Amino acid sequence: MVARLQYLRGISTPTGFGLAVEIADWHRFTGATIRGYLGVPSEHSTGASRSQGPRMEQPAIVTYEVATYTSNIPGAGTDGDVWVRLRGTLGASNWLYLDNSDDNFERNRTDRFYFTSASLGSLRSVDVYFNRAGWYADWHLGTVTVNGAVFPANRWFTASGTQVNLPRA
Repeated sequence: MVARLQYLRGISTPTGFGLAVEIADWHRFTGATIRGYLGVPSEHSTGASRSQGPRMEQPAIVTYEVATYTSNIPGAGTDGDVWVRLRGTLGASNWLYLDNSDDNFERNRTDRFYFTSASLGSLRSVDVYFNRAGWYADWHLGTVTVNGAVFPANRWFTASGTQVNLPRA
């Protein structure tokens, strides 16, 4: 990626590396939208005439708190692996692996995870991906809450590879 960026005028190795790390998911941009993300003004040139458009604002960086509530029913907890993808009016996040130093996804417990991303706008839905693991693999998810927005689930996840889209309540 860095070598490709260096084909552009003015992109050195450190600059290319910085762009690659900062942008991460290049598929969320087009030629027109990456200019705005980087704050580069548009330019139209013909012969001796040169016209620059306004410098665009960078999107806000937002910290997302993703809270999962494991239901209070027998066997609801899991040792499985869980990922989420947030979907908003301005785009979608990458898949986010939910894990921290706690014993996550236990019965009648809310687990909190924090991620920083460019603003996704108003959140519309959350995709949940589940992979069975361990002795107690099935999971009953009650809700996912992201920065106060509630996405009800109230369902069992029993098979590896299960992916579900949860619309906002």
